[in-house]
Amino acid sequence: MSMNEAKLAFEEADIANVISRAKAMMAAEDLTLRQLAGRVGIAEGTLGPFLNAKYQGRPERIAEALNRWMTETADRAVAAREAVAAPGFQRTRTAEDVLRALDYGQLNGKMVFVALRPGCGKTTACEQQTTLRNRAFLATITPASSGIAGCLIAILDAMGEPEAKGTPAALSARVAAKVRTPGALIIIDEAQHLKIQAVEELRAIHDATKCGLAFVGDERMHQIFDANSYAQLRRRIGRRVATVGSLDKDAETIAIAWGVTDPMLIKFLCRVAAKPNGLGGITNVMQLATQLARTEATEIALPHLKAAWTELMPELPL
Repeated sequence: MSMNEAKLAFEEADIANVISRAKAMMAAEDLTLRQLAGRVGIAEGTLGPFLNAKYQGRPERIAEALNRWMTETADRAVAAREAVAAPGFQRTRTAEDVLRALDYGQLNGKMVFVALRPGCGKTTACEQQTTLRNRAFLATITPASSGIAGCLIAILDAMGEPEAKGTPAALSARVAAKVRTPGALIIIDEAQHLKIQAVEELRAIHDATKCGLAFVGDERMHQIFDANSYAQLRRRIGRRVATVGSLDKDAETIAIAWGVTDPMLIKFLCRVAAKPNGLGGITNVMQLATQLARTEATEIALPHLKAAWTELMPELPL
């Protein structure tokens, strides 16, 4: 029986084969019985007797589950080997603007506002800040963490306190204690999700500790920070990045990082970046186009880019 075969019926020899391969994979990956049981989704008390050929129930069911897991594991390993790695962080013009703003906030204890369209590289710049500077904490907000407690828990997680619990007041005090000394920066990514009460709590922490505080998100952030009723927020902003010019230069930087030098290909990728996915669209297109070119054992050409874009975004012809 091939490892990559689906099998509906397992004979005695097949079951013995599954047991042998499962034990070999356990040894190769240094898995305990408990770990294997968790990955396969079978109770440890059931899996142990099966692997020792002492299971009194229907071994076919266990064999099927184990075979499925081993097949999926092998397929993931193949996919990982064939994956096309994207270039690392690139200092595009927009990334430089964001990093300068973040640095200003961290070094001067100021509040920073970054509101740019999706796909400009804001998040990658925020991630880079945490590698360039100590005590730069990046918390990503979701609709589920948009309130005071959820936001503070996300920040504490970024500070190395996973699964923090407590009242909002207690959580706020713990965050403040970690940023009270100069040189700290709290970066709130996807800040457009924040409820105004959470924004006000973060403002209070900033006022009390003089820490750097960066709100980073898309254009919806203007609804919070530019409203006339929230002048106390606007007047605290020490630096603002809220406009971005043409992404062509940024797109060219990303394209060159991918090893693209043909002007026609760069021009096409600039058109990709102008679409809603922004610079992230270049990565998606290049990864798929590279796979397509590999299947033909050739270098990436314009038809590969066009085919990748058509497959990924058929509703947006280029």
